[in-house]
Amino acid sequence: MGVIPVVEKESVTRHEDEIETSTQLVAAAVDLAEFVKALRKVDPSLAPQRQRGERGGPLAESDQQVRRSIEALGTRIDAAAALESWEESLVAEPWTGDEVWVHGDLLAGNLLTTDGRLSAVIDWGGLNVGDPACDLMPARNIFAGEHDPTGVLRPRASSR
Repeated sequence: MGVIPVVEKESVTRHEDEIETSTQLVAAAVDLAEFVKALRKVDPSLAPQRQRGERGGPLAESDQQVRRSIEALGTRIDAAAALESWEESLVAEPWTGDEVWVHGDLLAGNLLTTDGRLSAVIDWGGLNVGDPACDLMPARNIFAGEHDPTGVLRPRASSR
């Protein structure tokens, strides 16, 4: 068992007071991009083999489980819309490039900030090698829509 230090930080959340300005939002996005770029530089050759259906793998590997999950949710979601979205996603070409390290869970609660800047990334349980698109979640979950009211990040992301 390891010793884990206590870190006094705030998580990136959907509260207005966390990242107050578009300048802070851009800084947090740039910080996260630098983190992901650094992660990509780590040699993946010694990584354990990714198991079928784990994060970073082709979507088709998760098809049956996703369909079962949509069905199990019943009327709690718009199952037809969810299934349509899933089927549209399955049409995307699978990643054919080299596998890279992916965090796999870059959700707001796993990104810690200090003064609006990314200071730590936690919850490494999804760490794996695979498709780098796996770590694009923040582009939609954190740095888009109501979280990017000025639209300052969307043009930068789409121009790359």
